[in-house]
Amino acid sequence: MDYLENTIQTIANILNETPPTGFAIGQMIRCGYDAEVDDARQLVEHGHDWLNEYTQKLIEDTKISTLKVKYTQVSGYFIEVSLSAKSKVPEYFRQISTLVNAVRYTTPELGNFETRMLSAEQKLTEREQELFSKLCDIVTESFSELKHVAQETARLDFHTNLAWVALKNNYTKPTIHRNYDLSIV
Repeated sequence: MDYLENTIQTIANILNETPPTGFAIGQMIRCGYDAEVDDARQLVEHGHDWLNEYTQKLIEDTKISTLKVKYTQVSGYFIEVSLSAKSKVPEYFRQISTLVNAVRYTTPELGNFETRMLSAEQKLTEREQELFSKLCDIVTESFSELKHVAQETARLDFHTNLAWVALKNNYTKPTIHRNYDLSIV
């Protein structure tokens, strides 16, 4: 049983208290267990804060109130400026596309953020899957002990439920005697 205690403690140390049913990015492994997971999770969860601050900084620096930082799977992260404000765009903005009413740009800072953000999501998923796989190996090593405990728990549950039903329905143990009389009450 001590061996199972170690397995149970390992599971408790690695997994979140309420892990998702599938692999959701950054939600499987407990915070503080693995530094690589924690770093990637921090960037994924708080990257939007940096993005909001960066957007505000760009608006203040360029004086373009309609400036927006957006993301699409095709273009990635970009700065969108309306055509009417195109003349206010600084030189360090690099144009990536032109739309009917707007122009899309990028900057070295935004490109760097995009690289870090996308690699963090990938790293987080890969590392969590790797740690989860190792946990599965640990649990597999104690399979026979877990199976034994599960069988004994099922047996105990079965007998406990029979006793509960008997108590609830006021069942009594039959009295057996040597006579041939049958009396069912």
